Amino acid sequence: MPLKRILVVDDDASILRLLATILRREHYDVDTACGGEDALAKIERTQYKVIVLDLMMPEVSGFDVLRVVETRFPQVKCVVILSAGSTLEIASTTRPHGFVALRKPFDITALISAVLGCIDAIGDPPALQPLGAAASIAPTWTPHQSPGQAGPGCPRSCGVARPAPH
Repeated sequence: MPLKRILVVDDDASILRLLATILRREHYDVDTACGGEDALAKIERTQYKVIVLDLMMPEVSGFDVLRVVETRFPQVKCVVILSAGSTLEIASTTRPHGFVALRKPFDITALISAVLGCIDAIGDPPALQPLGAAASIAPTWTPHQSPGQAGPGCPRSCGVARPAPH
């Protein structure tokens, strides 16, 4: 079975590396983007099944990326990551069947389930529902960054490199 290609987008290099590592351990083919501008360039060149996307990024935000994906790449599903205190209404920003929302801090199992749910739903007409708080024994991940604050080394040079093929 071919690998499912996923793009992970975050302006914080440590979060970007963590999410990419988690998804690679689940045998996904993962690319990374250090912010919205980098993500848009990669989306233009590469076909992705799922995009894991932080919404709160400086310059080109996750909302900007969602609008482009909705308009030009409607087959791509998104897992959007919201800050813990966010009261944002994302349903008005994009199509409700095209994303799953996770609120920080989220359970690693919830991330994996959200990505799997997006991949399983590709081509299926039923709408995806945002995931609730998943009860699990997996560790919980909490970022050490204020909402909207640029992460270390991003978006210009995040230092996240794709590992060499084995």
